[in-house]
Amino acid sequence: MSSQKEKSIGIAYLCWCGCFCYICGLQRLYLGRTTEGLIYLFTLGIFGIGQLADLFLIPSIVNEHNRRKLLVERAIKHDQNISQTVNINIGEEIRSALAGIQQPNTISSDTGNLNKLKQSSTLDIEILKLCKKQGFVTLTDCVIETNSLVEQVETSLNQLMKKGLITVDNHSVDGKVVYKLN
Repeated sequence: MSSQKEKSIGIAYLCWCGCFCYICGLQRLYLGRTTEGLIYLFTLGIFGIGQLADLFLIPSIVNEHNRRKLLVERAIKHDQNISQTVNINIGEEIRSALAGIQQPNTISSDTGNLNKLKQSSTLDIEILKLCKKQGFVTLTDCVIETNSLVEQVETSLNQLMKKGLITVDNHSVDGKVVYKLN
């Protein structure tokens, strides 16, 4: 049910009866058709023809009015739900972005870079040992064996390829991407 009351066919017919007092078009005004209602009012229901036609058209005009009002209310409710969802998503993104921001501290950032460099070197060595042991490795093999993040392993593999220590190829049986010692 809509938040506002729907227009009634009975009240529209009651307004139509205003024509007996020479006040035509009240049914149109009641249904929100102001321009048509004023035309009916000043022309005595378009010389009675429009008023007579409305006697048969009132049910369909009322139903159309109620259906249109319901569609507008649903659209407004839908738009409100969308905007709430967007606000929530934006809030989560901002929250996660703010969580990743650290206060500038040159000593800790230098130490962090040094640790990253050591981790990278250690990861490179682990990958090279794995290649030597197995003959070839996949990205998944490297991630599982080194307990590192996919992005870290990809970066390390790319650096090892640039240095010419490993090559990339496709497995002869199943075609998956493999890395081999050079």
